[in-house]
Parts: sequence; C-alpha cells; structure tokens
Amino acid sequence: MIASPPINAGRSPWDRVAAASLVAAVAALPLVKSIQLPWIGSRAALFDLAALLTIGSWAAARTRDRSWRTVDRAWSIDAPLLALFAVSIASGWTVWRALGSRVAMTQFTIEVIVLAYILAFFLAARDVLIRNHLLPAATLAWTCGAAVAGALGIVGTMEMFRCHTPLSSLVLWQSRLTSTFTNPNQLAAYLVPTVPVTAAVWVAAANRRRLGVFAALVAFSSMVALLFTGSRGGLVGIIAAIAAMVILQRRSIRALAAVFTVVAVALLVFALAHQRAERGNACLAYMNENVRSLTVRLADELGVARILFRNAPAARVTFGGDTASAFVFRAQMARYALLLAATHPLGAGIGTMHLYIYEMTDHQAYVDAHDMFLTVLAETGFVGAALFVWAVAWFLWTAFTLARRSTSAWLRTVAAGMAAGLAGYILMSTSFDAQRQRVLWVAFAWVYAAWRQSATQMARPNLV
Repeated sequence: MIASPPINAGRSPWDRVAAASLVAAVAALPLVKSIQLPWIGSRAALFDLAALLTIGSWAAARTRDRSWRTVDRAWSIDAPLLALFAVSIASGWTVWRALGSRVAMTQFTIEVIVLAYILAFFLAARDVLIRNHLLPAATLAWTCGAAVAGALGIVGTMEMFRCHTPLSSLVLWQSRLTSTFTNPNQLAAYLVPTVPVTAAVWVAAANRRRLGVFAALVAFSSMVALLFTGSRGGLVGIIAAIAAMVILQRRSIRALAAVFTVVAVALLVFALAHQRAERGNACLAYMNENVRSLTVRLADELGVARILFRNAPAARVTFGGDTASAFVFRAQMARYALLLAATHPLGAGIGTMHLYIYEMTDHQAYVDAHDMFLTVLAETGFVGAALFVWAVAWFLWTAFTLARRSTSAWLRTVAAGMAAGLAGYILMSTSFDAQRQRVLWVAFAWVYAAWRQSATQMARPNLV
C-alpha cells in the first residue's frame, strides 16, 4: 500500500486564514452571549462569524489554487449527509401542502439555510484540519474556550452558594448556571463532551506539565459547572461519558486516575451543595432536587410518570419542571413524532414540528420534541431519520475505533475523550434538539480528520 503524501496548504494565504479562523471558531464555541446581530439576534455568535470566515476563505483557496478535486471525501458518510440534505429540502413540499402559511414557509426556509451552513462548515472544517494538521491546535482551542466557560461557571457557582439575590446573568432564575450561554441546557450540552475531552488532554500531556495542569483545572471547573446547570439530560450524559471513558481507557492507570479525580471533585462539591440546600439555600434547591430525582428517587419518579401518562388527555401535553413530568412529556412527543412521520412520508418539514404540535393540541402547546432523533423523525420522515442515525452511528463508531486502534498514543487518548464525549452527548440529545448544535458538528469534523490522520499514519510504514 502506498500512502499519499500529506497535503500542505501553506502555499495559499487563504488557507492560512481558514486555519486561523477555524481555531478561533472552536475556541469561541461557548461564547454565545458575546454578540447580538441585527435581524439575526442570538442565532449567530462569535463562533458563526469565525465559521463563515472559515468557509469563505477555504472556498477562496480551493478556487484560487484550482484544488477542488483535492478536497477530502468519504462517500460512506458524505452520501448519507447529502441524501439527508435532499430529504430535508423535499420535506418543504409537506410544509407547503399541509400548512401553507407564510410563517411556516419562512421557518422552513431559515432551517434549510442553517442546515446548509452547518454542512458547509463541516466540509470546510474537516478539510482544513487535514490540510493544516490542526488536530492538536483545535483540541487546545477547545480546551481554552472551555476554560473561559468553566471559570465563569465557578464564579456563578459561588454566587449560588452565597445566594444573595439577585444573582448575576451567569445564573438563570437564581437557580441554574448558564455561564457564557443563554440557556443552562445548552451549557450542559457543551460541557458533556468537554469534560472527557479536557480530561484526555490532561492525560495525554504527561510530558508537558503546564498543559497538563491547565487541562486538569479546566476538566474540574467544567464538571462542577455542568453539575450546577441543573440539567437532567446533562447529568445522564456525563455519567454515560464517564462510563465510556473508563471502558476505553481501562488499561491506563493515569487515565483512570484522572477520571476518578474529576468525579471525586464533583461528588465533594455536590455534597457541600446538598448540605446547603437542605439548610434552606433556595439557589441550590433545583439542582439538588434534580440529582436526587434521578438517583435515590428514580423508581418513584418513573411510577408517577406512568400514572400521569395513562391519565393525560390525548390532545394535551404535560408540562412541568419535575422529573416525572419530563418523562411524560418525552413519551407524548414520541407519540406525536411517530404520527407525523407515518402521516407525511416526506417528513413534516424541518423546523416546523412545533407548528404541527400547536394544531394537534388545539393551540395548547407550541413545542418540538425536545429529542434530537424524534425531531428528525417527525420533520424528515423515516427515510431522513434512518440517514441521520447512520451518520451519527458512523461518527460514534469511528471515534471508538480510533480510541482503540490508532498508532498514535496522543490520538488514541484524545480520541477516547472525544468518543466518550460523543456518547454522552448523543444520549443527552434525547432530552433536547441537538441536531444543529455547533458543538456536535465540530466534534464530527474532529473525528473525521482524526480518522484520516490515523489512516495516513498506519500506511506510512509501507511507503515504497
């Protein structure tokens, strides 16, 4: 087998701009509160500005150098993603026929544009990572961005312990940490993969003491911040991520020690928070209640959820901040998603599930499924859901394979963190609509580039 030489894109200044803007975009992932644009508002943050620059400069480099044919491709994943995009566009037929309103068509058009942007970023990001050998730089950028979110998260956590209301904008409703995000669940979704990734950087930096200490502090602060988001999905996701990390790194004493140290710090902080909550700290009550409902009271919550689900009217959606109501809500959304997918073979139309729910519940509920897979099922039908599940499974399997088989010790370790983070994130995505979250597609681009790099390294010993 003859390995192709690594691509060196340093000849083009546009490629250098693409590389720099991509690293900036990864670092800016958690900086959601940083910018509000006219007409766009919170839909765009610093990440999106850097990502658009990455896409534009990468496309300019390929056009200037006439090197579009050198763009890395893998039809095992590119074909399903292209087919999913086509199915998403085709679902607009259903929107036009079933809803037909200007609001519905506008919402559908916006979602198609967002999906096109995300797929373009994914294509550009993975190619830039490969051409410029940016995996270490991108991983460090992720860690640096997490340091900002984690540090401000610790500040917000200290405010919650003091509970001298009103608290700052780092805390939502005086009870849920948001840090640099606007929504505590979005912060949790970012931190679920961040904890194992930064822990892996800590382990991989065995010979770089300062980097190791920095990554360890980021892992600790990220874990503590995740706990105080009060996110049930985040708690389930991080438990799954930690379990996956332990399985993948079971032969590494250093990795196991790092994981267990992070968990021990989180348990210690929770013990202190639980004590304060039991003594009447209202700022910690919500987080304390959610942790208890998913652990010592889980059986009781499931029993209550079964009763609520059986007695709920057919056209009513159950809302509530407690765990039992959350279970019932997801079960009801599963029923609605299956009904929409069965009724509309092309899908109900991306970005419009909440409009259908609004009509199906006699204008009582204006929500989507709060579940990545159920939302994709309802909006793109069984075909779109199958394509999306294939893509997610491909990235997850590739990440786990890298963690076990890569010839690079650094890549094996960090890939284990990324694989564990993806596993936790995907499990958490059953509690919110994660399919177009930027952190997911950055992780996908990282996995793809790592897969290509690993394949090149494995082929080098056979160079002729």
